[in-house]
Amino acid sequence: MFFELLLAFLLSGVVAGPIFPSSMKTAAEKLSASSRATGVGALESVSPFAMVATATLFPFALYALNWRFIYYGLGAFSFSVFVVYSVFAPNTKPNKRAKSALSLTLTNRRLILAVTLRLGGMWGVIALSAWFYTICFRIVGIKEAQILYILLACFAILGQVVGGYFSDKQKRRGLIETFGMLAFGASSLALWLSKNSQELLILAPFLGFFAFFWKSGLDTHILELVEPSQRGSAVGFMNTVSQIGSLLSPAAIGYTLDRFGADTFYPFLTFAIGPLLSSALMLMRFPVDTQPADKIQHRPSCAP
Repeated sequence: MFFELLLAFLLSGVVAGPIFPSSMKTAAEKLSASSRATGVGALESVSPFAMVATATLFPFALYALNWRFIYYGLGAFSFSVFVVYSVFAPNTKPNKRAKSALSLTLTNRRLILAVTLRLGGMWGVIALSAWFYTICFRIVGIKEAQILYILLACFAILGQVVGGYFSDKQKRRGLIETFGMLAFGASSLALWLSKNSQELLILAPFLGFFAFFWKSGLDTHILELVEPSQRGSAVGFMNTVSQIGSLLSPAAIGYTLDRFGADTFYPFLTFAIGPLLSSALMLMRFPVDTQPADKIQHRPSCAP
């Protein structure tokens, strides 16, 4: 049974992999520079929406139905989305340089830097989604932990969209994203100081909001660092690198929890280290590297 489940999840990941790059490419090419980050934020808000659904609908469905029926339902829903997307999704611009897009993407030093910065943020986001509920459960119990997780996810939706909106208003990508990344790291460290339900109730909205506040602007910045023909490759590269955080950060925090315990500072430092390092690098590099959003896509793709 384990092998079959492992194979099913592997195949699901392979099939689902192209969805995110193609959606981001479509959004980037159908939105002007002045509203692009807002649109990207709205698109990416599906991730915290899924967190809300997982925390509310999934437990009831699992209680009422066999777990296999849940996956049958997810598969049927995915197929219906495929049909709707195939019918209504707009065509993107013709891609005349598709053969060279990947090689140019992988030699773009600005892109590599931005993707590395995103990895630090995603380290914290994945750790948050994997461990926040467990940490809250240890402090306040199952019912309160469920409420806190839903509260965090709701504010994550807000942060995703609001962050994109303010990134568009600034015209120069970097300032808003740096502030959001720094606030996310600081909020992650503050989780160590939260010892009761009242403190967690105050912290959860801030943690959820800033965990996604930086993401829309930085992802839009990555889209604008490359030519239109390279955007799909750029997002695919960005998402692949971010999956490293998906593999390592939950395991790293789990190890520090087992090794040092939840009452020590080390698990929470491990939690926050990614966003804090990225924000430090952004403070040093982003004021120099960032250009006006409506001009940046015309820069040479391999510029240093």
